[in-house]
Amino acid sequence: MPLVLAGFLLGQKPTLILGDSLEIAGFQVKVYSLALGESDEADVIGTRLFIIKGADTLLSIGDDEWPFLFLDKDTGEDIDGDGNPDVVVVMAGEDRIKLVAYSLDTAGPKEVRFSIPGWAEIFSYEDVNGDEVPELLVADTRIRGFEGLEVPQVIVALRKTRGGYWEEFPEAYNDYYTAKLEALLTKMRMEANPFKKRAYATAYSAYLFHMGKTQEAWDEFLRLTEGDETLLMKFKERMLFWEEK
Repeated sequence: MPLVLAGFLLGQKPTLILGDSLEIAGFQVKVYSLALGESDEADVIGTRLFIIKGADTLLSIGDDEWPFLFLDKDTGEDIDGDGNPDVVVVMAGEDRIKLVAYSLDTAGPKEVRFSIPGWAEIFSYEDVNGDEVPELLVADTRIRGFEGLEVPQVIVALRKTRGGYWEEFPEAYNDYYTAKLEALLTKMRMEANPFKKRAYATAYSAYLFHMGKTQEAWDEFLRLTEGDETLLMKFKERMLFWEEK
């Protein structure tokens, strides 16, 4: 049951409490906590963000699917290069995180559309390899819930090309991906639950796939799932023949 509905059924009306407020290029950006009461001890069941100009609310975001959100450190910067400052928002759902951005155009806020692969869901915008050029980090949605497993998010680094598209350049992020692989191997060694081990194996092999090591990804998946050929075929299908629904 959604938390907001649960609050209504208990006779508690959610209250908006101001948590953050910025003024950017003549726009007011306000983040409110959605709380069951007004005291400091009140349960916070979500957050909502509003972009306001004058007396008009131009945009509001936040819902039951993405109940919690906060302003990213790059808010106020021009991350898409259109000459306008952007509001960058990190949104959190039950088991995943994504990033959205809105350009503060004089006509009103416009959602920033990134040219990214159809399987990608934006996770963050940051420099992961120390070259002082931010990457777009995206989650690979193809393996989300693969075969009913709780697969950890696989976060892929994309670099912006001259044409404005965000693409993979795995050779530039070897240290980043190697750290991800090592962390997953450590979790697998310590995990006794076979289903969780398969979930980690799926994420591990997906990272190898994104490193351009396709055959190694298949081989490691088969090894880590104790030779499950059927599961390997399903994994290959997800990675190679996935279509955006």
